[in-house]
Amino acid sequence: MKKPFKPNKRGMAALLKQGMRGAVAEQGRAIQGRAGPGFDMQVNVGTRARATIMTETDAAKRRQVSDHVLEQAAGAGLT
Repeated sequence: MKKPFKPNKRGMAALLKQGMRGAVAEQGRAIQGRAGPGFDMQVNVGTRARATIMTETDAAKRRQVSDHVLEQAAGAGLT
């Protein structure tokens, strides 16, 4: 009788986190590029991989407040 397959859950979780880091970073860079100058991107991996895009300059902060640049840049990638 064959022994049942027992996956290594910790190993799979680590593999998926690191694999997703690249995909999340790619999407984050795309959004950052569409947002224009003055925005910075950072990728964090905890329980999930996350990309955070934030304003770096006062001009970018003003554009974000008045024009909602990040929301538009994120939405532009959905089509």
